[in-house]
Amino acid sequence: MVKKATFIIFIYVLLVFAFWIFIGSPVMNGDINFKFYSDSRTYERLALSTNNLFNLLRVSGNQIGPVFIAKLIGPENYTGIFLLNFAVLMLAIKFFLKNDRLQKDLFLILILFNPITFTSIFSINKEIFLFLSLSFLVRFVEDKKYKWIIFAVVLSLIIRWQLTLFFLVVFGIASPINFLRNRKFLFFFLFLGAISFVLSVTRNTIFGDVFYVYEQAISDKVGGPGLFDKIMDIQDSYGYVVAFVPKAFHLLVGMTKRVNHLFNPDPVEMYNDVVLFWLGPINLFLLVVFFYRRLFSLKDPLVFLSLIYISIFAITPIYNIRYFYPVTIFLSYIISRKRESNKWFSSFGILSLKKKRSNNEVSII
Repeated sequence: MVKKATFIIFIYVLLVFAFWIFIGSPVMNGDINFKFYSDSRTYERLALSTNNLFNLLRVSGNQIGPVFIAKLIGPENYTGIFLLNFAVLMLAIKFFLKNDRLQKDLFLILILFNPITFTSIFSINKEIFLFLSLSFLVRFVEDKKYKWIIFAVVLSLIIRWQLTLFFLVVFGIASPINFLRNRKFLFFFLFLGAISFVLSVTRNTIFGDVFYVYEQAISDKVGGPGLFDKIMDIQDSYGYVVAFVPKAFHLLVGMTKRVNHLFNPDPVEMYNDVVLFWLGPINLFLLVVFFYRRLFSLKDPLVFLSLIYISIFAITPIYNIRYFYPVTIFLSYIISRKRESNKWFSSFGILSLKKKRSNNEVSII
């Protein structure tokens, strides 16, 4: 009998290749005016026009990785890029599904049919490689072997500098020299406080360009400051510890309020109006299930690391909901883990994450 997970992957593969043949390839070749991607054309142009990749280095941009991949495969080799992305996705899925405690069919449905995951297959982008790096992180948490976090750090260098910082923080958390490893609430509180201090010191230097753009947008805004602007005011007063929870919730589900764009989408803005919109309701659904099942526990490594990730990526005032796609992946993985009763909604207990460790393994978080 064919396993449900295998059947889901089979159907998904058929859907992916059908989309590529009838929509993806014609769009990328300019035959159809339908934008299901974000910055792919920008990476393509930069790959064709940039000779020195180091000229692209800047805090406010993360373009080197995709441009490097585009140059390697060929910026206009759309089929090659599609096949590379698909191979990366399947490799990541293989690593995610190594966990025997994972309800594989549920996880595959939650993650493969996520619009960000699906659209990331068909053009050059960072999200598909981010997906692979997160599979390395999950393997680090589950297998407790340093090689996985090293793989994640190396791969993150071509994705986003913030992701590299996140993985280095994870490495530090797991380090034996971390004397707060068993005091997670205190560690997280001090971490937020440290971010508040560092951000205040570097606001006009490292993050100067980012805050300048934000302040210009505020000055041009009609109708006065909104909720997000007020949250930023709290953060600017050394209040990231206070601002973190409302800011995180806003960043994760804020797109849900743009439902009006869903019913009247612009084909040229399809990615923003439809693809990114759905990430808001999906995150809201996952959070409802997560809290309904009482899965919040700082003793759970992935819950704790999700908070660390959000705290790093929510630092600046300029954001995009797709930056929080990893949190969607973490939530999907946490929800999909099997319970002791092997039923999705049947119990509220947290599975023990302890396992017998060999001498070459590290006790993570």
